[in-house]
Amino acid sequence: MIEVVLDIETADPDDFFCLLFLAGHPRVHLKAVTITPGGADQVGLIRWGLNAIGKKDIPIGVGKTKPNKQYVSSWHYHAFGHIPPSEQSQPAIEVLLEHCDENTVFVEGAPLKNIGAVLELKHFRLGTAVIMGGFAGESIVPPEQLPEQWKGISKYPSWNVGGACGATTRLLASQKIKKRFFVSKNVTHQVIYDYAMHEHLKPFIHNNQALELIWKGMNHYLMKHPEGKKVHDLLAAACAVDPRICQFKEVDIFYEKNGIKGKNIPHWGAREAHDTNTFISINYDPALFLAALEYQ
Repeated sequence: MIEVVLDIETADPDDFFCLLFLAGHPRVHLKAVTITPGGADQVGLIRWGLNAIGKKDIPIGVGKTKPNKQYVSSWHYHAFGHIPPSEQSQPAIEVLLEHCDENTVFVEGAPLKNIGAVLELKHFRLGTAVIMGGFAGESIVPPEQLPEQWKGISKYPSWNVGGACGATTRLLASQKIKKRFFVSKNVTHQVIYDYAMHEHLKPFIHNNQALELIWKGMNHYLMKHPEGKKVHDLLAAACAVDPRICQFKEVDIFYEKNGIKGKNIPHWGAREAHDTNTFISINYDPALFLAALEYQ
């Protein structure tokens, strides 16, 4: 069994699918879930999803929230109906300190605020961090593997790592984490759940409650968006279960602030390096990803 702790947000359907995939996977022991930032509507959504697949006892941690602010997108309620809010949670920093250790895989699908906070604590340790974010451009990706939209580009904005630059920098420098894998934007943008994938997965949904719920959610999504959905977080979650899905290269990850429309937007890049214990994806295997969704 792979010991996993998941940190997510709830602005996108993909985050919820990531939760369901890991919670329902027969080779994953999902030890805990933390939420960024952690509103009562988010806790209610996560609890509803876990209850739906028989995993109601998984602890949930929350970060700092603003009173009365809504953090769950309307899509979740349109797809699944009424989901009540919940206050049944603990501080994220306590959950991460209790459930992370040197044998744990931490999967990050949100800005790194919760993990950034717990890294400050003396006794925190982590085996592997799998982060959805970062960018691998022309400096390290072979030209034939780089999508047309990224050719000639070596640095680019990336939300999860850019949403908490200080926390990301601490994670990159930390000696408390054995290995770091970044599932980069240039790869995740190639992964689209479309009608072909939807039909392929249909025969498998009756074998697993989590996959059935993912399929139901995507069935609702595809009715309005027949072009399909990029599934960034789902790819990162799948890589946590089977690292062979992505081809990784050892790198040094960095960012620079570029002025765009009067704002200093962090642009992330990566350069080849050794002995960093930090790796970034440069390509992925569609067949292995599909096999992971089949729970094979």
